[in-house]
Amino acid sequence: MHWGPKHPEAARFAHLYNVKSLRELEAEISALKTTKEQGYAWEVWCEGFLVTQEGVDPATLWPQGTEPSELRNRLRLPEDDKGIDGVFLNLGDSAYQAKFRTGRPTLTWDDLATFLALADSKIFHHKVVITNCENVVPILRDKIVLIRGSRLDELTPNDFKVIYDWINHRPPKPRKKKKKGYQQEAISHVLGVVEVTIAILIGLRHWSAKASALGGAAAVIMFLTTLSFLFSTPGWEPSLGGFPSLSVLGEFLLKDVVLLGAALWSLGEAWTNCRVGRQA
Repeated sequence: MHWGPKHPEAARFAHLYNVKSLRELEAEISALKTTKEQGYAWEVWCEGFLVTQEGVDPATLWPQGTEPSELRNRLRLPEDDKGIDGVFLNLGDSAYQAKFRTGRPTLTWDDLATFLALADSKIFHHKVVITNCENVVPILRDKIVLIRGSRLDELTPNDFKVIYDWINHRPPKPRKKKKKGYQQEAISHVLGVVEVTIAILIGLRHWSAKASALGGAAAVIMFLTTLSFLFSTPGWEPSLGGFPSLSVLGEFLLKDVVLLGAALWSLGEAWTNCRVGRQA
């Protein structure tokens, strides 16, 4: 993903978007001196919203004035910034209008008439309006895809942070996914079955040396794996200077040294019995 906006005013307003809700964002934008500044600030945020929340491919999203000339000609886009605020292509050729209004009034025909006239239905599959307002006049309802204030009110503080980071060219830090409860339970059950199976195989040494050898080999592999956690996880206590001072986890794993020895002894005995059996 291209990480960062194309809007030419993005750097100017990037500091405004460090908010946790739409209400906070509205307050920041409403505090700007002119309606033109408010419009630009909302357009920048809407670009981040479309990319991070609506699945628009940033490589195919072009704020007005940034699109290649071939694309402008094909879509018959205007030269100035009136009417269509941008286009995106990966969800079908779509034109969008970012419309900010202090106080969330109902959008009228006059508010969107230029946009509707320029976004020719023969060219664009969708006409998308992203607004902090809640309603439009009835005549507009079947002519646009409306992303309204109540939809944006549902965004979480984390959603706003993702948008803020994207606008400020800050790639997200990779986060390890935590296993869900049912996944952890399933893993525990599987490990329990494996351990019991290994114990049964080892216990069959008086009846089947081959089964016992198989169980011993499996036990050796299992204990070598768990002992490797001493080095791949914090097995040493950093507050005591690290190695050779063991952490609580290290002390728990230390028992596997003895169990590994027992598994090797069991494997060796079973292997000897297998060889004796073959010679007999």
